[in-house]
Amino acid sequence: MDILFQKGIYPFEYMSSFTKFEEIQLLPRSAFSSSLTNEVITEAEYEPVQTVWKSFNIENLGDYQDLYVKTDVILLVDVFENFRKLTQNFYHLDAAHMLTSPGLACQAALKMTNVKLDLFTDIDMHLFIEKRIRGGVSVISHRHSEANHSQCPNYDSAKDNKYITYLDANNFYGCVISQPLPVSGFEWVSPDKISQQLIWHHPNDSAVGCILEVDMEYPPELHDQHNSNPLTPERMNIKPPMLSPTAMEILAEMNMKPASKTEKLAPNLYNKQNYGLHYRNL
Repeated sequence: MDILFQKGIYPFEYMSSFTKFEEIQLLPRSAFSSSLTNEVITEAEYEPVQTVWKSFNIENLGDYQDLYVKTDVILLVDVFENFRKLTQNFYHLDAAHMLTSPGLACQAALKMTNVKLDLFTDIDMHLFIEKRIRGGVSVISHRHSEANHSQCPNYDSAKDNKYITYLDANNFYGCVISQPLPVSGFEWVSPDKISQQLIWHHPNDSAVGCILEVDMEYPPELHDQHNSNPLTPERMNIKPPMLSPTAMEILAEMNMKPASKTEKLAPNLYNKQNYGLHYRNL
């Protein structure tokens, strides 16, 4: 049974039709291959496949798939049920009643803090905030890079050392809801009462914050430095003059129209007018 407590091996690319489920022979190791990696599973990985086939009296590939799916799902269910117990014991909330983990985190934050949220009574306030909801940037701005240092197989000592580091930021929602959030006392503030000095020196953990609408100039001297990841992204329609020559060539080759009516969240180096953002981001 211990063999079922690990991730199973499945011939995804071989199983291309329903008729394959009726095959009664154990597949050779070569059938467990991936065109993405151009690799076949190792002998060590193939050994559990043989053991499962013999130990559970598998009669055909359909039986093998059924067992694979059951064990795969049961392992996930076991983890999730343990997580349900955790949230029930600690927060008295059932994770199975939430659509997403951010939704669970939000409910937990409201329950544990006993905060009472005010609703907007001014439609203009609601629209002001709604217009600034942009989403998250997802882009590969630098598509190819090669490291060059002493541990690289093709190290060139005549060139400068270059390292590539993989960084993954997680727990965005948990991080945000652990900081001061707007809950009540919403009001408009006259621009006369807001100065640049006041914004820059306003504490990050202040009990009172603000969301601003500003005009910003993106100085040309910062364009090269910020080119891979410009600040202040915008939701905008990408028009043909904004596209690079390479992008236009690809569109022509694919016989596609350059214009799109769908808004994209696009980091850019344009100057901004009436740009809304949290004071900490300014």
